[in-house]
Amino acid sequence: DLAIAHWDAVAPAEHRASYIWVVTRHEIDYRGNVGMGETVTGETWVPSRPKGARFDRHVRFRDAAGRTVVEAVTTWALIDRASGRLLRVRPDIAARFAAWCTLRGVSQSRAFSAWVKRSARESPRGL
Repeated sequence: DLAIAHWDAVAPAEHRASYIWVVTRHEIDYRGNVGMGETVTGETWVPSRPKGARFDRHVRFRDAAGRTVVEAVTTWALIDRASGRLLRVRPDIAARFAAWCTLRGVSQSRAFSAWVKRSARESPRGL
């Protein structure tokens, strides 16, 4: 949900209409537990340039005390919605949400960090 919300928040309508992202790999480290009703804060960032059609997105969830409870690295691939084929991630697409570039003078990773807080009971699919 966090990655999708990030894309929806920064991508122009023509990108959202033309491209879809698929997950090709997840690497998740669980460092603590989140109980029913507890609140976590999530942040996401893309620390390096895409490699062809793929890039790695990092995600971190912290509990109310600020302790990291989950960290993940997810590899995403860009798909052309019309043809269903992989597409190379162009710089104009990647620049919308990449930590390694600055857009309008604001680091995109820091501009989007810690924007979402959710209760474990609010997310039927989990965090």
